[in-house]
Amino acid sequence: MSATMLSVKPEAETGAGSSIRHAVHLLLYGLPALALAFPLIPFAVYLPAYYAENKALGFTAVALALFLSRLIDMISDPLVGKLSDGTKNPVLKRKGWMAAGGVLAAAGLIQLCRPGSEVTPLYLGGWSALLYIGWTMVMIPYQAWGADIAADELETTRFTTAREGWSLVGMLCALALPIAYSGDILPVIPTLLIPVAASTMLLAMLCLPHGSNAATAHKSGASLKAIATSPKMRAFGSIWFFTATASAIPAALFPLYVSEVLMGTDAQKDMAILIYFAAAVLAMPLWARLSKGGNKKRIMATGMAVVCLAFPIATLLGPGQVAAFYGICIVTGFALAAELALGPSVLADIAKERGRLGHNEIASHFAIWGMISKLAFAFAILLAFGALGAAETITGGKVPPIVVALVYALMPALLKTAATIKLWRISEELD
Repeated sequence: MSATMLSVKPEAETGAGSSIRHAVHLLLYGLPALALAFPLIPFAVYLPAYYAENKALGFTAVALALFLSRLIDMISDPLVGKLSDGTKNPVLKRKGWMAAGGVLAAAGLIQLCRPGSEVTPLYLGGWSALLYIGWTMVMIPYQAWGADIAADELETTRFTTAREGWSLVGMLCALALPIAYSGDILPVIPTLLIPVAASTMLLAMLCLPHGSNAATAHKSGASLKAIATSPKMRAFGSIWFFTATASAIPAALFPLYVSEVLMGTDAQKDMAILIYFAAAVLAMPLWARLSKGGNKKRIMATGMAVVCLAFPIATLLGPGQVAAFYGICIVTGFALAAELALGPSVLADIAKERGRLGHNEIASHFAIWGMISKLAFAFAILLAFGALGAAETITGGKVPPIVVALVYALMPALLKTAATIKLWRISEELD
């Protein structure tokens, strides 16, 4: 199966053969995202506690080590983006960086999941930094590669949907792992993950084309500042920062909300997460289809508006009302899929528009996007826990459940509402 056989066809071409080729093309591109997204939940849930308790490093040392490794990761984003865009060899431009990053990430994954009997904070921080840098070297060129291959804005949305949809499937698999396997989770992750990641990435690299931009390096003198301050990137980047912050707040406070407000069990927490991600997976093709022939920015804003309307209902729930919360998870997961499917697609459109002016900087656009997302997560933690800390100081003791509910659901809804209004208002300007 050659790259020529699977090359992207113009939208005008029809027929069963073309449809099958296109479906295979999307499948091959999207599948690596399953393995790339799989470790996110286990590493967020199991790894800090494992090193703090099982390896006796303590929570302070673990927090500091992981914070510093994430800081290094954030610095690596723009560097990887610039290097990928500046690589002239069409084979190495995206695929070469992905292959090198995959090797580094695999090494870090093995060392973190299977440490020796005695480890230090430096061990945790160093191998975490290597894993994050390797993951960045894979993800930024991978995202840019999809934009390179896509023939038009509709194709860009389809590639984004394939990638983000399989990412959610990977997260669902990670959530299901503790149900299917009763032993220690971390040591089995490399055994499961590395063969799947290597085989799917290799298959995609061998069978899919480099893309129309692969042989062109960016104009000399182009800078990240120039990209970040371009009118469309500045406008859409600010929207993404606030909506990503709004999404990160409930992610950080979810366990606290379920246990303190709903008085739910661990099993109910797991079920809520599964329902949420399953709804998002099922909804992504629908949002992609709705954006066909329409203003995808306004379609995205519509999904965000649904979240803004539905999520504050969580502030009205109390002990035992878990079933009602499941309903909120279905609606908000369904609506969040609009952001996951269309947000990166809009970014790719902006990047490709600059490309038509001779500025081939697609990977750099995604690098800035990654930095915005990471800053949004840090800002969300600051806002959420800062608000809870202030409430704790005022009450002189335990934070009241109503405060947890308001910070969990109302604060992000207000932030997302502001982002939604701005996106709707400037949607025509972004076209």
